[in-house]
Amino acid sequence: MDSVHVSLQIKDKYMSFKKGLFWIGLMISTLTCSMSVANAQIFNMQNVLRGKVPEGFSLQAETSWEKKSGNSEVDRFLGQASPSWREGPHLWLAVARREYGEQGGKQSLDNSFYHLRYRYSFDEALSLETFLQQDSDRFRRRASRQVYGLGPYVKLLDSESVSLALSIAPMYERESISEAEGYKEERTKTRVSSMLYIDWKWQPHVLLSNVFYVQPKIDRWSDRRVLNEAALQVSLAEQVSLKTAYSLTYDALPPAGVKRTDTSVKQALVLNF
Repeated sequence: MDSVHVSLQIKDKYMSFKKGLFWIGLMISTLTCSMSVANAQIFNMQNVLRGKVPEGFSLQAETSWEKKSGNSEVDRFLGQASPSWREGPHLWLAVARREYGEQGGKQSLDNSFYHLRYRYSFDEALSLETFLQQDSDRFRRRASRQVYGLGPYVKLLDSESVSLALSIAPMYERESISEAEGYKEERTKTRVSSMLYIDWKWQPHVLLSNVFYVQPKIDRWSDRRVLNEAALQVSLAEQVSLKTAYSLTYDALPPAGVKRTDTSVKQALVLNF
């Protein structure tokens, strides 16, 4: 009977893994069919993947709004929705994000971000994930960018108070750079996307975290993009928290007229359903 039980367990794991390969293949096919669409930002996915994602459907929403009048006329809005579905070792996640702002009656901020990710967990520590992403940022002259990546995700430490994880994935990138008179320059590159993440539950309702991404071009490491984001998240209620984040992004070879480094401080209300 024990041998039969072991055989059934192996069969269940094999079928689950085959299902995982099906979803990875489906995402690759989706990428191939949509390659004509395509911007370039690094986005901190650990914001929505932090902790244990519950079984079934869940949703995280984030929003912030700023309005000033008088000596400074400022109007800024940020909205983000992150639905996810977990079924055993399978995790599907989508992110849609939009930022828009005006200052002095002129547009000063305009970017969007869409991300689809699938992760298959072999055990508590090791997973394989694949992702598709499309984003744009008018004020960094990136009309559109599309990326696809596939690689392992490893939890190095996962205790009640501290989590430490890393990932590395070859990443195909295609972006369209805005030029004068509507002309767009197309760029295609292969990068390596590496991530190191740590968080510390300082108090039961206070979480400190830091994530570091670096994405060099495989055959030219001087062509790299970097993101470091430090965040403080304070729980106000069971499903509501307030997050303050400082981020620094760096592009070693930006389009002409665009600065290499951007920094930002953001405060947002986070809702979990």
